[in-house]
Amino acid sequence: EDKPWWKVAFGSAYTVSRIKIYNRVDCCSNRLANFDVSLIQSSDPVFTHYIASSAPTYTVSVPSAVADSCKVQLRGKAPLSLAEVEVFGTPAAEELDVEQVSEEDAPVNLEYFDQSVEDLNEIETDILM
Repeated sequence: EDKPWWKVAFGSAYTVSRIKIYNRVDCCSNRLANFDVSLIQSSDPVFTHYIASSAPTYTVSVPSAVADSCKVQLRGKAPLSLAEVEVFGTPAAEELDVEQVSEEDAPVNLEYFDQSVEDLNEIETDILM
């Protein structure tokens, strides 16, 4: 297949800080090279990072891009093989008109909602163990 790809939709917009891609280690690890990892918001790419060579894992730091999906796509004609993709971030803040919001309208403690996906993954891992 020419330029095969894999994509995941988040379900809503997130401010992404990091993407971690795990290559296969049982075989075929040379297949995951010469590819782009992209963050997409409403069908428009907002961040793209090129990776040239094969490695067991790739960690891509993202400069706070807001996206609703992540895509991994080879640049050539070859099979796409990967083991896992982790995307780290927080729910994107909705834009509010500050003049229209009073203290009575928003008594929510925002610190509670500032948990990263990584923190939530650690909590989930502890529960599963």
